Amino acid sequence: MSAGYRDYAHATLDILNTFGWKNIIVVFDESRAHEAGHFHAISRSSELIMHLVQLSKQGENEDATAPIVKALDQIQHFEAEIILLYIEKENVELMLQQV
Repeated sequence: MSAGYRDYAHATLDILNTFGWKNIIVVFDESRAHEAGHFHAISRSSELIMHLVQLSKQGENEDATAPIVKALDQIQHFEAEIILLYIEKENVELMLQQV
């Protein structure tokens, strides 16, 4: 058994508060939007400055990295201390390859 996304969201918020990180980015894709939404909901009463970046779906004529590149372009506009990823493992790997 493992903890569910609700427990992970509360643990993540506790970690952010412990280290005093206030400016964060939450990157999410469609399959994990409910998890990102739950984290957003429980953190509304905190002092976090949260920027949301949705990872778009791959277009028909796009390669697999196009949505990743678009998300990274958005991320660069924010001066975040932490980036939380609510995306599928394959997208995490693609993102790491781009950075």
